[in-house]
Amino acid sequence: MNKTVACIFGTRPEAIKLATVISELLSNGYRVINISTGQHTDMFDKVCQLFDLKISYRLNLPFGARSLTETTTKILAGLEEIFTKECPELVLVHGDTTSTFCGALMSFYNK
Repeated sequence: MNKTVACIFGTRPEAIKLATVISELLSNGYRVINISTGQHTDMFDKVCQLFDLKISYRLNLPFGARSLTETTTKILAGLEEIFTKECPELVLVHGDTTSTFCGALMSFYNK
């Protein structure tokens, strides 16, 4: 069985930077799970269409009005559910956003 790689992103710049990496992973036989936190929606979706990125899971959290603590808690809870179901062997995150922090932290928690 091919290794499962979870790619976690939520902003347009993160999607742009990970798009070529995801394409390369897919062309090399990895099973890729793309997880969107929903940090940016309209701009993010346009980039996904442009690069033909298929989103496996959308957390669709409302950003902006919530506190960073509440946002972090909700992202971690959503990622925990996905990680329990999918058991990724590798996780890719990029950037300096709450989405990146939560992806890295959940990866650490799940070894």
